[in-house]
Amino acid sequence: MPATVIAERIGGDRSVRVLSGRVAELRPVYLPPDPSSRTTYLPREIARCDFRFPPITLPIDHGQIRTTTELPVLTMNCGYSRWVVCSAIARLN
Repeated sequence: MPATVIAERIGGDRSVRVLSGRVAELRPVYLPPDPSSRTTYLPREIARCDFRFPPITLPIDHGQIRTTTELPVLTMNCGYSRWVVCSAIARLN
């Protein structure tokens, strides 16, 4: 919104030049966040856990083979450190 419109709305009785200078100082404070800026997290703030089912078969023990529906992989990604851990979860039959 231009400074002249702001002056009309607030009933400004002073110079528009003074008001426009003050508006120019305050505009950056009220700008919306840049959508392309990088999201940051604090330590211990967020982690994402998912199950993955990669299209593979795994030999287990004594000639047994498991598919990923029987052996899903649990993944966890930490937002702050970007640390990733994966673990296969065995299902007992």
